[in-house]
Amino acid sequence: MKRLVTALAMIMTVGVSAAFATDDVKVDKDVLSAFQKDFTGAQHVKWSKEQNFYKAAFVLGDTRVIAYYSEEAEFAGSARSLVPAQLPLAVTSQISKRYGPADLVEVTEISNDTGTSYKIMLETADKTIKLNAFPTGQLVLVKKIRK
Repeated sequence: MKRLVTALAMIMTVGVSAAFATDDVKVDKDVLSAFQKDFTGAQHVKWSKEQNFYKAAFVLGDTRVIAYYSEEAEFAGSARSLVPAQLPLAVTSQISKRYGPADLVEVTEISNDTGTSYKIMLETADKTIKLNAFPTGQLVLVKKIRK
């Protein structure tokens, strides 16, 4: 669990830098080949290098996606924006039970070798709530912020 939370934090922290990515990064040909095989049809690809990973920020269909590859061209994980209706029923059901009529403001799906999870931001009349969620419906409170 600690490893998953650390991975989520890393992905979301470095994900913010996508807006500042440049095309100045020299991407290894094996990484490019793996990316093109994994994400056929990707558009508006911007590459950056963060720590020991290549990061590709791009659009696939109508969805913004970030994918990470190791220097050995191994797929390390991805993050993509979702609309709330794309969340598993178990997750939306648990959110409704625990937080009632909260508005789902932001949903990001994280996929890596440990599985799939979701980073969710909710808003109520007096709070902003950040959660990590898992397909089984398990919710982990990350932070509550009073408005």
